[in-house]
Amino acid sequence: MKHFAALFVKFLSYSVILLFVLGFMYEISAGDVVLISLILSAGLYVTGDLYVLPRFGNRAAALTDFPLAFLGIWTLGNYAGDFPRGMGSAGLISAVILSIFEFYYHYYLLRNVIQERDRKGGKPKFRLLKKPVYHAEIAEEPLQRNREEQNRRPT
Repeated sequence: MKHFAALFVKFLSYSVILLFVLGFMYEISAGDVVLISLILSAGLYVTGDLYVLPRFGNRAAALTDFPLAFLGIWTLGNYAGDFPRGMGSAGLISAVILSIFEFYYHYYLLRNVIQERDRKGGKPKFRLLKKPVYHAEIAEEPLQRNREEQNRRPT
């Protein structure tokens, strides 16, 4: 159910962004915009959000979504109809805006959808991306120091 809600939020946001860019700026019909946003949101959810995000992190997922969104909008926009202007600039503008949205959307996904839960308490154990923790020990050996102190004392 969480995946359905996350996918719906993504679809709704893509529809609004693409309706503004493609609908108002490039005069593409609302039906074509909804179809493009449906295909893009489903495809990018599977590739960027479910595969790349848990394995490589937010930045890599947002950087992956940019070329995929550009190619998707460019390809689907050319098949959607005959346009007086090329779809390259429309795809570029849309992909930039969608990548900015995706960067913040991934925080929502990591916090609410993609997380491993502890078996006992049901609380989140960690946020999938474990960063290595290195510990350094900085201390003198206690036995060696005690021997040196005993050797210095006059007996």
